[in-house]
Amino acid sequence: MRFLGKKLFRTVRKNWTQFFSVFLMAFLSVLFYTGLEGTWNGMKQNINHYAAQTHLASATLRTTSTSSNDLNQIRRLPGVKKVTAKTEVETDVQLQGKKRYLTVATPGNQQLSQVY
Repeated sequence: MRFLGKKLFRTVRKNWTQFFSVFLMAFLSVLFYTGLEGTWNGMKQNINHYAAQTHLASATLRTTSTSSNDLNQIRRLPGVKKVTAKTEVETDVQLQGKKRYLTVATPGNQQLSQVY
């Protein structure tokens, strides 16, 4: 056993650049992975906090015309807790010789997807 320890030490000392390169690659890989993992967990907590604070809608339904009867039918669907309606008009305009897009939205009653 003692002979193998001496041989291992001699081999590492002789090939120290290769040993250091492998050690450095392993260290950088672990460092990179833990950085990504920590960032992912932080982003997940941040989006959950944002969604809870602003009452972010879990689904959005866009129609060309919706009556109050349609909204009542949607409210009765299983799993639906809140329903809000808002009007949104999208158009394009020529402004300073360039085509620009304009969206005008009414806030509705702001129970869901509130402005942060």
